Amino acid sequence: MRATIEFKVVSVSENTNAFGLRGYVLVARDGTAFEVGRSDCPGPRWVKGQTVMAFRNDAGLDWALLGIEIPHEMSRCPASVLSEVWGNETQKPGRLIDAVRPGDCVTIINPHGSRITGRATMRSSAGGWVLNAGGRHGTPALADESNTINVKPAKRG
Repeated sequence: MRATIEFKVVSVSENTNAFGLRGYVLVARDGTAFEVGRSDCPGPRWVKGQTVMAFRNDAGLDWALLGIEIPHEMSRCPASVLSEVWGNETQKPGRLIDAVRPGDCVTIINPHGSRITGRATMRSSAGGWVLNAGGRHGTPALADESNTINVKPAKRG
């Protein structure tokens, strides 16, 4: 299983730069913060409060899998900002798969490195989630702790 770090989107720019990248600020539970640029093309636009997962590699974080360009590490967040962003979750080791609920839009990385997005339909017997990845007959996909990189909550209510 690849090592990951969980970030929350705390800020989203309304406009894009000359290259079509939208600005985002991401904050991890440990206070690590990044300002990044990301196109809306690799998937849906991220929203404030959304959780995203970045994979670690030998060089640091593998931003390319999330469609991120020009990552810039910011100074560490003060404790007051962390408690506002993460609430009482700051010390819990997060598993993104635990945040999934039926109807949520889940993005995974398949074994070939491709991103697949689908709606969570039910729990799998292995502890992850079965996704409906679209197509004429609802192409199935499996999301688990090792391949889930993004969860966008469904509109509830």
